[in-house]
Amino acid sequence: MNLNLETEVQKHFDISVQCILHHGKLNSKVYLYTDEGLLFKDPFDFSNRELAKRTIKSMIVKTTAEMVIIIYQAFLSNSLNIPPSKAPDRRKAICVYGETREGCFVLYQEYESNGTHGSMLGEKVIVKDMFYGNLTGFFKYSQVSNLLPLLLSNLQSKKIKEGGE
Repeated sequence: MNLNLETEVQKHFDISVQCILHHGKLNSKVYLYTDEGLLFKDPFDFSNRELAKRTIKSMIVKTTAEMVIIIYQAFLSNSLNIPPSKAPDRRKAICVYGETREGCFVLYQEYESNGTHGSMLGEKVIVKDMFYGNLTGFFKYSQVSNLLPLLLSNLQSKKIKEGGE
């Protein structure tokens, strides 16, 4: 397999944006890139994060995946003491996370939706080689907590405060 992680994440991000714009929603998905080809699970249930991580890890082991791309919707918030899904300032975001043995790459962007159509807000945010192994728990062990959306939100908040938007 000779694929570029950033290119694959960008491709899936672009498709995900089109889903939001035209349908107002997005199914969570997992794509596994193996020597035999591309396997995927659509939709994929992230409601139980620990079960989702175990399932993804099992899928990687069984298929000997070289790359995994995970697409999901998340809530972002600037509240540090409240889970983003419960925070009064929560905002929706598309997140596309890709990981190989060499590193990881995350793209995310906020959006709003009326249920049938959506619109993208702000700029796309790129995070490279942070949160490595956090979603799959497989390619590399991570010390980062399971609050990826909250951590991404904090990065966005810092960007806004520094005048980056």
